[in-house]
Amino acid sequence: MRVLVLLLLSAYLVLGVSGGKKGASWKNTLYFDSDIYNTSVEIYNIRADELIIKLIPLVGADEQIRGVTAVKKSLFWWQITYFYLYHMFVVFETDKWWWSIEKSSDGITLQRSKYPAAVYYLLRKEIRPLRHTMKTMKSDYGTSSVHGLIAWLYHNDEINTRYHYIKYNCKHFATDVFNLLSKTKWL
Repeated sequence: MRVLVLLLLSAYLVLGVSGGKKGASWKNTLYFDSDIYNTSVEIYNIRADELIIKLIPLVGADEQIRGVTAVKKSLFWWQITYFYLYHMFVVFETDKWWWSIEKSSDGITLQRSKYPAAVYYLLRKEIRPLRHTMKTMKSDYGTSSVHGLIAWLYHNDEINTRYHYIKYNCKHFATDVFNLLSKTKWL
């Protein structure tokens, strides 16, 4: 019990110091990388009111989501367990691309690549920290499309929904996305 209290206190202090605990660094934009593995590709920061008119043309033709996976990883290198404290994101596959989507204290990231390892191990063109701690939580067949996901983001005003370390964090967001995209399984 003492270890759990120390872990929670440490996380609170780290999140509080960084400004992330209540989304103080929230930017109300979706960061879109149309090919995370290609360093010469332009990165887009898309506001909520531009989501449909700007993102759908950038994504291109609508693609059915074939598979979806919820992934979790440690937040800190010193964590013994990540039963309570972990970052969560969603990876999904279409016929042409591998995608990941996640929420953090500074916004929502949607990125894609021709290579599955790129969306697992890279975040905003940087090597994802603590990637060696990643574990699959659940996988399923897909039931939606990329444009369907974009419409959901728009209609639920996800870009304007600030990050909060307790009320609406990466786990809440990833759970909602996984449940939207999965065919038979729920988180």
